[in-house]
Order: sequence, then C-alpha cells, then structure tokens
Amino acid sequence: MDKTLIELVGHQTQLIVELGEYAEIVHWGKKVSGAHAGFRQALLRPVPYGRLDNDVAMTLHPELGRGVFSSPALEGHRNGQDWAPVFTIIDVEHYSNGIVIKS
Repeated sequence: MDKTLIELVGHQTQLIVELGEYAEIVHWGKKVSGAHAGFRQALLRPVPYGRLDNDVAMTLHPELGRGVFSSPALEGHRNGQDWAPVFTIIDVEHYSNGIVIKS
C-alpha cells in the first residue's frame, strides 16, 4: 500500500496521520503550515539506544508484533497461536472531521 498523509484540523490543533501498512501519527499538536510532503522527512526519528534496529512507529494501534515494548492497544489470547498479532489496513474512509480505518 502506498503511503498517504491525512490531515485533521481543529481550531488550534492539527493531527497528521500517515497511512501505509499501519496508521502512524506524524504530527499531533499546534497547527503547522507548509507542504505536507516535507513533513515525513523532517520528522523521522533516530533509532533509540538499546532498542530494535528499526524505528518503532508511534501508531494509532500499538502492537507487540511491530516491536512496541509498552502495552499493546488490543490484548487477548488465541489458544497459544500467533502470540503477537499484526494488523494491516484494508480500507480507509476519510471525512472532513475524521477518518475510519478498517483492519
């Protein structure tokens, strides 16, 4: 899936989400101006010391299977099978005041 930036704007805040295999929060805070294409490169995070070799994205749905060491967004069991599920985006509906992401 190609990566797409989606922007949700409030009166004083802005949420920019990048959609690819998963939904990653690129910016959440005060409004920023300028071309969104440059945001991704400017906001790349370095790999933290003592972590995985790849950066673990701050997603809307944290998953142990993607390398998140904190609490996952969804917990449960599947009778000993697939201990760390990984969800992928299958459909996105974008509205003027929100998005619906189906996995």
